[in-house]
Amino acid sequence: MFKELISNLPFSPSLLEQLASYSKRMKHESSARRMGFWLLSLGLVAQIAVTIYPSNLSPAKNPTLPLVVGFILAAIAGFLYARCRLMALELEIIRLHYINAGGM
Repeated sequence: MFKELISNLPFSPSLLEQLASYSKRMKHESSARRMGFWLLSLGLVAQIAVTIYPSNLSPAKNPTLPLVVGFILAAIAGFLYARCRLMALELEIIRLHYINAGGM
């Protein structure tokens, strides 16, 4: 598609905007692929590490471990939920400012 846009550019200069949006989209896709690759690599390394060095902590040896892990997971989930709600509120404020400024 890139070659097609470039070949038609001398005939239609208005394609320059499409070319810019195509370039942005390709950059976003490239960064998403790169991020996915690193997350996949990190997951693979974590699985290998867990396989090679198994944990010696078991609930039979340490009965409070599941409770501690549960509290940690609940705290992380609470943080992520609060962050999500804050982002939704910020987006709503931006939308309202846009509407009040004469948008839509």
